Amino acid sequence: MKRLPREVLDSVLTFIAVLMPDGRVVHANRNCFEVSGVSPAEVLGRHFAETPWFSYSAEASARVRDAVERARRGESSRFEIDAMLSGGRLLPLEFALAPMASAGRRAARLVASAIDVSDRRRAQSEASQREERLAFALASSEAGAFDVDLDTGRTILSDGNYRLYGFAPGAEPPGPDEWVRRLVHPDDRDRVSRSMAQFVERRANQFRLEFRILYPAGAPSGSVKWLLAQGRIDYRADGRPARISGINADVTERKRVEEALRDSLREKEMLLREVHHRVKNNIQAIWGMVQIEAQRLKHVAPARERFEAIAHRLEALGRLHQHLYRSEDISMVDLAAYLDELARDAIDMHGGSAEIALETELASTHCDIDTALPVGLIASELIHNALRHAFPDGRGGRVRIELRGSRDRFELVVADDGVGHAGPDRPDGIGMLLVRALAAQIEARWDVEHDGGTRHRLSVGNGGG
Repeated sequence: MKRLPREVLDSVLTFIAVLMPDGRVVHANRNCFEVSGVSPAEVLGRHFAETPWFSYSAEASARVRDAVERARRGESSRFEIDAMLSGGRLLPLEFALAPMASAGRRAARLVASAIDVSDRRRAQSEASQREERLAFALASSEAGAFDVDLDTGRTILSDGNYRLYGFAPGAEPPGPDEWVRRLVHPDDRDRVSRSMAQFVERRANQFRLEFRILYPAGAPSGSVKWLLAQGRIDYRADGRPARISGINADVTERKRVEEALRDSLREKEMLLREVHHRVKNNIQAIWGMVQIEAQRLKHVAPARERFEAIAHRLEALGRLHQHLYRSEDISMVDLAAYLDELARDAIDMHGGSAEIALETELASTHCDIDTALPVGLIASELIHNALRHAFPDGRGGRVRIELRGSRDRFELVVADDGVGHAGPDRPDGIGMLLVRALAAQIEARWDVEHDGGTRHRLSVGNGGG
């Protein structure tokens, strides 16, 4: 065994003293004099209780005197006591006093021994302070600690938990088998039981649960509290849980704030849906008036086409607001469904000619309104342009719409197998200028190919073109 350095031994008070049966000190080791600073003359020949080590206090002197009397009768004593050093400092000792004679014989000498327990006393003090700080933290945060021994069924609750649950002070808390049945709100019992079973099945060491209780706990009716329980599960070697410990905290106020925020959000969503609904209706009203004006100009082809172009752009806007009004998430648009409706509206607007077939291959893609609106207007412009100019003189053909990719990066293709660019919407026409401007707005790349028809490809999220 490793021995402590001499300088360490010499600095720690460890003394042994031999006393007469009447308590007079007849011998003491050198260490007790050197470390305490008390001289042999102040100790030898005196009653042990009257030495400078213990005479500083009537209580300390009485405890030592009582230990001497008990040792004289053949009994041993062990306790902690403070000894006074020469500089006036008190040193905590673990003190023992016992008779030297065998049992049944009168003690010829008494032996006193003591060791310095300053470090132990300091550690106990620090532990006590930590416990006090923890208790203060739990009390100030409306929280309480718990410890459940699953082997014995014993449950220990801190004072904070008694307050949280509304238990009477000192009441016996329910065991682990009764906890869910008696304390948890009826609507949360199955969920809590399933969650705890899943934690154990996974052998999870940490757990976290939120649930309701009726306050006071177990009452058939009363106010509802939300508690957060989190802590640790310890397991046996065979995988069965042995101990559950942690804290409960009252989160009722947080839950109330969260519910108020959800209510506020639902109210704002309802208002926003109503806004989209009214915008859609207003756009439809304007679209109807534009259609009437276009019919009046049926003998003035260029003007009628301009009005029809305005009408299909309004239709694209109205469809978008209709999608937002019907959507569960009013911040996102189902782009595939939106483009499919725009394409079919365009076919209907141009008479639903059986000679022009519409093909769609649209992957499910969602994007926000700031992206969906420009993409929808571009798609509408390209589809209507193909229907107006790619199939002159009743020529039949095919218009194909493709959408592939994801929310942040997707590609839209509008293609036809018609005659290519013709009519007023030539590459430098108003419609193509609008497409170019909208593509730049969302930093998309727009490419056009002419090979047995026209193929427009819009790449979103791949860098501007």
